[in-house]
Amino acid sequence: MINLLNRRDETAWPASSDFYIAAVAVFVFVCWYYSSLTLAMWVLMSLAGIALAFNSDIAYAIPPLMLFPYAVHTTDFSSNLAVFGALAPFIIGIVINLVRFRPKLRRGKQTVALIAVAVVWALGGILYRYSVEKPVNK
Repeated sequence: MINLLNRRDETAWPASSDFYIAAVAVFVFVCWYYSSLTLAMWVLMSLAGIALAFNSDIAYAIPPLMLFPYAVHTTDFSSNLAVFGALAPFIIGIVINLVRFRPKLRRGKQTVALIAVAVVWALGGILYRYSVEKPVNK
């Protein structure tokens, strides 16, 4: 059995295999196909939170975070407010990672560019007015 709390060997982590990425991708496709955004959000954010809580390397949290937008099947989130509660495991994972591993944040050459991309990515689509209109039959 893998001791997740006091382990020093990062290669023993199950998320270091290609099967992990493929399983997450298949799960996202199934959730999108069956329109289960709430389940997708809770599972993917929990996976990312667990990966952040137990690893100093944040690369294991990237597959669930990068594949999550593909699970979104709607533009009306007013009926899916429960999905925002799923951010709790992810935020808890970030806090545990910061407290447990105390990463040193360094400013590099790409810091400003990466922050700008993160802001654009986070704010993307907020002011876009979505509308689906049926074509007029002539």
